Amino acid sequence: MFQDYSIDDYKKACYIILRPDLTPEYFIRHFGMSRYEYSICQQRLKELQKFYGIEYHFEENRIHWTVTDEKQFQQHYKGMWSFYNRHRRNLTNRSELVRGLYIARKILLANDHTDLDAVSETMVFSRSNLRNAIKLCRTFLQSYNIRLENAPHYGVYPMGNEWNIRRCLMAIYSLLDVNVIPEEDYPEIAEGLSNPHYPVLREKVYEALLHNSCNYSQAQVRRLTYYIFFQHLRIRQGRIFSGFENIHPAIIGYVRNSERLMKISADITRSCFGGEAFSEQEILSVAMMLFEMYDEPEEFCAFVEATFPEEANDLYRMVDGYLLRSYGFSITGLYSSILRTTLYRLIIHHQMGLLSEHAGHSESRAQMISDYPLVMLLYQNIQQLLAERYGNEAAGICCAPLCELIAFYIQGMDYAAPRLRIGITARSDIYASEMIRNLLLAKLNPRYYSSVECCTYVDMLENIPEARKKYDLILCDERLSNDPLFLSYAEIRNDLNNINAYLQMLRDLFGNDLKKEDIRTQELKLSDGWAEELLAESRAFPVAAFTVEEIQKKTICVNDCLVLLLTQQTAPHSLLQFGKLKSRLRVGDKRVSRYLLLSGRVNAQNIRIINLLLYELIQDPLFWATLTSCPCPETLNNQINRLLK
Repeated sequence: MFQDYSIDDYKKACYIILRPDLTPEYFIRHFGMSRYEYSICQQRLKELQKFYGIEYHFEENRIHWTVTDEKQFQQHYKGMWSFYNRHRRNLTNRSELVRGLYIARKILLANDHTDLDAVSETMVFSRSNLRNAIKLCRTFLQSYNIRLENAPHYGVYPMGNEWNIRRCLMAIYSLLDVNVIPEEDYPEIAEGLSNPHYPVLREKVYEALLHNSCNYSQAQVRRLTYYIFFQHLRIRQGRIFSGFENIHPAIIGYVRNSERLMKISADITRSCFGGEAFSEQEILSVAMMLFEMYDEPEEFCAFVEATFPEEANDLYRMVDGYLLRSYGFSITGLYSSILRTTLYRLIIHHQMGLLSEHAGHSESRAQMISDYPLVMLLYQNIQQLLAERYGNEAAGICCAPLCELIAFYIQGMDYAAPRLRIGITARSDIYASEMIRNLLLAKLNPRYYSSVECCTYVDMLENIPEARKKYDLILCDERLSNDPLFLSYAEIRNDLNNINAYLQMLRDLFGNDLKKEDIRTQELKLSDGWAEELLAESRAFPVAAFTVEEIQKKTICVNDCLVLLLTQQTAPHSLLQFGKLKSRLRVGDKRVSRYLLLSGRVNAQNIRIINLLLYELIQDPLFWATLTSCPCPETLNNQINRLLK
């Protein structure tokens, strides 16, 4: 049965279909599997393939698939992109999650009490084996303020606010996507949320939003469509919405009095269900969904600042203070207003009692977060800050949009790179150097040079090393020596338009931070006590002493690499150590086969460079191999200079 598989199994099934050029090595590394786990994965995917109308082929150098049932394949293919992107990096991959959500769904959709013994029999599992799944089910429901009432001899019954129950069903069916995960128990729901029926409902929602000049993302429209679907389903089942629970009265009053939100809600319900009349309370519930997602930032921010001024200021200072303390910069300009809007959405979620929801209002972490080790560490730290502030671990889930914003800001930050001192001289013509200088100044990017000077005494530059120290590059009408410091006019004349590219590659981006002796590669053997072993390894690093707990907090897993970042704004210098692990190591639900340790200075002047360096090392196997064979600053500069304009 479909409950026997994990979310991870379904993600792998989608990933292969979405990647036609897939190799076994890349697939294994992407999902952090061992060879044995890969063989088990093949068996499980072979069992699932008939549901998608395809056949998987696992060859020595290639993984591909062929269609066996075109109609069945087309029905499921369109939902695979959104499913994989939605769930590629969030929640847990354990099979208990699917079983727990299956039980939760059974309980919420039942007309009466649910006998868990009967449910366990339908799942072909003993009650004892399902203990973890039932525990997860209770935790998931509790995050939506839904509790289970036990009635002896009858079973359990869900008790909770109708709006919360609908949102919980939205989350469950977002995870148990009927286009990807086989659905047999509720054919009405399976039909309504699958192709081709769901796109029709979604288009009606789109049209109503466009008619009212709304601006919502695709993910927000999907969530709103899911709510409309379950609203109609629950009304037909006699489950009527009568009011909200745990939502601040000021928010309810604002939404109820908003002519725009109430009109849009009425238009949506009327458009989706052929003019069927909905009560004012039901229209209000849709309006509350619209308000939570917001599409008028200025009006939204004005409401938050007027209603929750202290929380707004405190939350902004908390995030801004963290960035200043840790990395020495603040978000400014346009990004500052976007930051406030993003933080205010957190406040609204808090005041609506939504921060506890598991998977209710979050999408998968953006690639900008998951693929960049430095941003990933920042994400974990802000998660912890939010969890501590709101006393709720799930609150940290909401910080993905916030950290994505910070990631974009870092990529646009200026960086400190030494500018070249250029000297121009000539043997034959006293005016040649001046003409070349004027030509260069018209073409050179100011970021790449600090001065361009004409030099009169050619012999002095050629014969006296001390005279040459004044310049990083000398241009002459003929090459003075084989020293790479010198270039002739002839060497640049035909390529003058690319002089900026040449100067770009000459920059020393890492300066005093990473010298040759600060870059080393070494194979390590780590065990289950990897934190203590990394602590011992880090004692040679140029940073303050850390505890085992601090080492764990500063360690993240990206792809198949264990990354430890010990960063400080003011450190004497940096040290980069990396290499393979002698044996694969399991860290949480990840398997890693290599490691990377970086310690030292990360601040506003170099954070963009360090962020890119870590990304390239983790994501580019060729760069990793090149630096392994030649661990020196030149290798780093060659790679990063090509990417930083």
